Amino acid sequence: MGASTQGNIEVTSLLGQPLARPAFPDDVRERLAAQLAEARAAYEAAPESADGALLLGQRTGAAGRLQEAIAVFTDGIARHPEDARLYRYRGHRLISTRQFDRAIADLTEAARLVEGRTPEPEPPVGAPPGTAGTYALQFSIWYHLGLANYLSGDFAAARAAYHACTAFAPTDETMVAITHWHYMALRRLGATEDAARILAPIHPNMQIVENTPYYRLTLLYTGALTPEEVLAPNAADKDKGMGNNQALMDATVGYGVSNWHRYNGHRDEADALCRQIIERTPPGMAQFAFGYIAAEADLARE
Repeated sequence: MGASTQGNIEVTSLLGQPLARPAFPDDVRERLAAQLAEARAAYEAAPESADGALLLGQRTGAAGRLQEAIAVFTDGIARHPEDARLYRYRGHRLISTRQFDRAIADLTEAARLVEGRTPEPEPPVGAPPGTAGTYALQFSIWYHLGLANYLSGDFAAARAAYHACTAFAPTDETMVAITHWHYMALRRLGATEDAARILAPIHPNMQIVENTPYYRLTLLYTGALTPEEVLAPNAADKDKGMGNNQALMDATVGYGVSNWHRYNGHRDEADALCRQIIERTPPGMAQFAFGYIAAEADLARE
């Protein structure tokens, strides 16, 4: 009933490791398959619908079929070349498959298409268009553009994207997510004073549900938590339903602490944590998580 390492290869990691299409427990696999079939039927019934292409691509990716998801978004872009959402989501899956230059191109185009527009609420991934979500489309575009640049090693470009993203981060939830990556990019650039300034909104009583790993890391950056406290298992995360993907959380928090060691001059500790992320993360969607990919990228640059 558990996940298996068998499956088609989705991508070769930055360290040369073939990564298989994620497998899921039977109940999860059946639910994802039903959602995917529903989206595919709707798309086939109305192939000219941009909303249908978006939902099919999202649910294809959620089922672990990342290359297929990219193909769905590509078809959607061919039909709807002015729809920023399709570039945003293809850019995300290009990051997942370690195609950073292509992701940067897509997300840059998405940013151009939404320039000057009022922030547009973005449904949760895989939810029907119109469903209320936490993030604005503009936030997600700039967030992922910063990430693609960060992973490619262009920390200056990442800094610029994250700065733009802060204009679309009105809530505690969005603020901790962008502050974490923005701070890491600034520290990698040696911009210590600027990094300290962007921590001003972070405090111990923020209202966080989804992004608790990022919140704990920002508290590390303020000095409110130690690296050991951040790495320790966190019962609050499980209480909020976050424990269902412990491997993803471990990669997220582990990479943040690794990077903290790196820009504080503790290279051995940084590399050891990155290797631990790679070696201990089980096959599955966590191998396509941003923290896991960032650990790969740092080790590949060594």
